[in-house]
Amino acid sequence: MSGRLVIVAIAAIIGGVLIGMVASPDSGTGQAPAPAAPANGNVLPDNVLIGHIVPLSGDAALLGLDSRAGLDIGVADYNRYLESLGADWRIEVIHEDSQSNPPLALEKLTALKARGVDIVIGPYTSSNVRALVGYAESNNMVMISPSSTAPQLAIPGDAVFRLIPDDEQQALALARLMADSGIQTAAIIHRGDAWGDGLYRATLEAFEATGGVTGEPIRYNPEVSDFAVSVSLLADNVGGHVDEHRAASIGVLAIGFAETLEVLQDASQHDALGGVSWFCTDGFSTNGIIFDDSTALEFAKATDMRCTQTAVPKNPIRDGLETRLAGVLGHTPNTYAYSAYDSLWVAANAVLETGDTDAQTIKDVLIDVAARHNGALGNTKLNPAGDLDASTYAIWSIDGDAWVTDSVYIGARDTIISAQ
Repeated sequence: MSGRLVIVAIAAIIGGVLIGMVASPDSGTGQAPAPAAPANGNVLPDNVLIGHIVPLSGDAALLGLDSRAGLDIGVADYNRYLESLGADWRIEVIHEDSQSNPPLALEKLTALKARGVDIVIGPYTSSNVRALVGYAESNNMVMISPSSTAPQLAIPGDAVFRLIPDDEQQALALARLMADSGIQTAAIIHRGDAWGDGLYRATLEAFEATGGVTGEPIRYNPEVSDFAVSVSLLADNVGGHVDEHRAASIGVLAIGFAETLEVLQDASQHDALGGVSWFCTDGFSTNGIIFDDSTALEFAKATDMRCTQTAVPKNPIRDGLETRLAGVLGHTPNTYAYSAYDSLWVAANAVLETGDTDAQTIKDVLIDVAARHNGALGNTKLNPAGDLDASTYAIWSIDGDAWVTDSVYIGARDTIISAQ
């Protein structure tokens, strides 16, 4: 990620509108009081192993590199917490690079199981979660994903918990953003996988509920390296809309990961695409690679591209973690680094409370444990499907050589407020 990535946050605004999502005033760690000794009499091993299936390479590496740093800090902090309690065990994390590849992620999960690991942080992409959930359920494993958001994976009682809101919420934010921007017709280009398909369908429904319309989506294969044909089809679609409507009422929504950079490059070759507003999602927002590509950067600026990402409320844990992560990474972290940090704490708290690493035992208490945890994300209450119960999104745009937050979507009010 470019060292020129500078993120101007509006944490004070986000913190002011999110009631109850602050760290506990009674504890420097934001934790509930330490639980009493478990009644089951289990003796935990000296090192409790937790797996971490994370994309450190591939098109979702943006999610993984920051998140690994957040998780490593979480492990260090939690082990100091255990020491303060006088506990005689510690957390040890095994990192496995999924390379953003579902079959490889499944291999990593089976390897972790062979090592006796039943608790896993990750995977990060919804395609990987979908590929792994069956094995996890059949082999008594529990997974906590810091970033999977596909709505179709919001299933109560399964083996997956997600410390991030599902994309039904992001779809509402995108629909409101486009509608408030005067967009009446949206042309959507999206990656053809569990995440892209799910967010497309949710956004289609949400945008149409505002009175907007969409044309035929452009669904591309994320495994290819050339998106010129897909972008050319998108240009044809947009050109047809421009012939019928005002260009100012037409917008393009790009749902993708790092490959969005190539989409922007190709789009710059089409006049029709440069004459309308562009929007993107959490898969690309705050990604610093755009500052190393003048073509994509200038196109994004010219089309006033704005993107959504889950907002992290201001609280002492979040602020301290941001400073520490910036020192390690050399840039301000994305949302998922905070989610990874809290995922580790919630998983470890469940072990501490139950005195057990059995996956079913952990699953039985995880929603309750999460509701009592106040960490970098604020309070980590989960909904009945096991996903983070939150609906506030930061709206990011590019100003010079920086990603900046220019507004915030408040889901409880279906309203966007300015950062000014």
